[in-house]
Amino acid sequence: MVAREIAPLHFVVCAAPAYLARHAAPGKPSDLLRHNCLRLGRPGIDPGGWSLGRERSVIKVKGNLVAGDIVTLGAAAVHGQGVALLPLPFALPLFREGKLTPLLTDCVARHAQLFIHYPNRKGLPARVRSFVDFMLERLRANPDLTSDPRELLAPFGRLT
Repeated sequence: MVAREIAPLHFVVCAAPAYLARHAAPGKPSDLLRHNCLRLGRPGIDPGGWSLGRERSVIKVKGNLVAGDIVTLGAAAVHGQGVALLPLPFALPLFREGKLTPLLTDCVARHAQLFIHYPNRKGLPARVRSFVDFMLERLRANPDLTSDPRELLAPFGRLT
């Protein structure tokens, strides 16, 4: 297998306006301990804490939902079920539509690197090579993936 790097993947804490109407927005990472945090993982297995900010301080959050995928986690957050830690490229359209609000914007975390994987280059069909090249070109040019997260979150104001 070949793995080609696309971009860093940043995560941001966020919640729906409906949730924030019922609960005060967290002002610092430790405030998350008083919130229903929607977590990514597998039911029955402790998903661990959220690593936030440059210092990568880990907050051992709790909540009533552990989802197995980002889409389910995002849907629960949009429906006001709690606070979520979502990949920034996934969350940005929801911020722009007003469905979610970014929180603790000084604590955006870089958790992963985004890669495209494909079989060994030797004997790779031309259509697969073309697709990989097309995807790399498109994704590496996508400002939601390549811009500084602070710049991407700036239009939503300085939120804590």
